[in-house]
Amino acid sequence: GMKAPRFTSADHVENRYYLRLLVLEEPGVLASITKILARYKISIATVHQDEQVGEDGSVAVKMTTHPTTGTAIKKALGKIGELSTVREGSSVLKFYHGE
Repeated sequence: GMKAPRFTSADHVENRYYLRLLVLEEPGVLASITKILARYKISIATVHQDEQVGEDGSVAVKMTTHPTTGTAIKKALGKIGELSTVREGSSVLKFYHGE
């Protein structure tokens, strides 16, 4: 019989993601991020922004997404990383099924 196709990566599998972005605390930062996510059809489930501002003027924005593909997340994060308001040190975690 035919063998099932093997994917070398989970890029086409839908997962929920947890994003922790370090951004400069200034107007419009969140809007520029959500605009990029929308462009890649990534839907945001929750957003939490810390009130505490770091010495460099940055705050942590934590977001969880509705299920989306690894490909979409990678492309969106590439664009988000190009924003001048986004600092180094941002991270992404994938939720595994059942969490």
